[in-house]
Amino acid sequence: MAEVSARGISAPVLSVAIVPCPKGHHLAAVSLRGELDRSNEEEARRVIDRCLSRGASSLVVDLGGLTFMDSSGINLLVRTYNTLMQRHGRLALVAPPGPVRRILEIVRLSPRVPIYNSLQHALADLGVPAPRAEPPPRPADSLHRRG
Repeated sequence: MAEVSARGISAPVLSVAIVPCPKGHHLAAVSLRGELDRSNEEEARRVIDRCLSRGASSLVVDLGGLTFMDSSGINLLVRTYNTLMQRHGRLALVAPPGPVRRILEIVRLSPRVPIYNSLQHALADLGVPAPRAEPPPRPADSLHRRG
């Protein structure tokens, strides 16, 4: 997916979103969708830096929506990994598609950074409890005492 700039040159589209995480944990999660390359790496870096500047010592990056990532994306992940290691934190990656996963394996990032199949698995491994299920509602007639 690409959008055309004013000069007629196609630029990759990247969508970056902060994923809500439970309060009380020094953790942030970011979801990347589209293409991550040199033309838009700065946008992803700003969001990640914002999460880290707010005190996150661990970061989950959901790569499941990426269709392409070049060396600038790898550089972003390596810098993020190094920053988190200095903070004694962790970086976890979620669901990179085949070509992106292959790049992570080639540069040998995947043995150092765990890759999970889902955001829930990553959060659980980082010690974030799964959301508790709401108790079933009581039937309406049990709310009134019979006398």
